[in-house]
Amino acid sequence: MFAYFFSYDLISQNENNEVIFKWFKGNKVVGFSKQGTIPLTDEEKQKYHTKRDFFKYVAPTTEADTMWGFNYLSGEPKHIFFFESEIDLLSYYSIFEEELNETGNFWLISINGVAIEKVYSFFRYGIENLNLKETCQSLHVCFDNDIAGKQACNKLQHLEFKNIPFQNDLPKEFKDWNEVLQNK
Repeated sequence: MFAYFFSYDLISQNENNEVIFKWFKGNKVVGFSKQGTIPLTDEEKQKYHTKRDFFKYVAPTTEADTMWGFNYLSGEPKHIFFFESEIDLLSYYSIFEEELNETGNFWLISINGVAIEKVYSFFRYGIENLNLKETCQSLHVCFDNDIAGKQACNKLQHLEFKNIPFQNDLPKEFKDWNEVLQNK
């Protein structure tokens, strides 16, 4: 599965074994995020001022592109899925790859957190560039099953796009989609 994303240069790996997720807007890279694969030591956590177990770095190319993120569009954006992280997006894709590809026409989007403004940014781009008003058939919130994810999901479920409500697709028994994949 990851080989597919590597082969299309959507993700790569650097000399530090960090995974680089490239943010494409159309055919242009407008930013990236780096995810470490080696656990941080306590000293490194202090150095980077983080409680995370792995290094993470987010780098948009412009201020406007801070409202963007890693995404993958297959066909037309009929079924849109929002994730908090790239790892959860890839985990979800791994779990549901067959169903997604059978249905086709999906857009997987990572917004690096739960910033609802980023959801709007993707909608604006989709309306202006991808005929989203005509193609969209379903909206899915695939955030983490924690307080922040539930609160953001609740906010989105009070909104509609084209009379299409956001569906709650938070993982039921685990914190995030990566944990779901690890427990399969």
